[in-house]
Amino acid sequence: IEMNHAITRDATTMFPKSSGAYFVLNNINLNGISQIDFRSTGEAVNLSDLSNWKIELRIDSKDGKIIGETKDVVTEAQGNGRRQSAIIKAPIESIDGFHDLYFVFVYSPQSKNIRIASVNFVQK
Repeated sequence: IEMNHAITRDATTMFPKSSGAYFVLNNINLNGISQIDFRSTGEAVNLSDLSNWKIELRIDSKDGKIIGETKDVVTEAQGNGRRQSAIIKAPIESIDGFHDLYFVFVYSPQSKNIRIASVNFVQK
């Protein structure tokens, strides 16, 4: 995984520090992938926190063709109810072959910080 300077990570999560932050998975096979799901975690993850940002999925460069972006959000409480997680779904168009896949974070200045705990690829 490659990240630009605007992504910070700790032992279990990564989070963007500014709009335009990105990370890339190099030379991955996208055959049969129809969706990418992200799990965001935090003390107060809720729909309003997530409404001012999205993740654009681009191929072969950070400014490359957009093949998908985050759309649907599902929140769930964990443990004592104070800690929550959200699953953010990003349907992608059908792409064959190996590509560099860029995850570009885009959000408005009033957005709260988000933390991405996992990225899951969903096959058709």
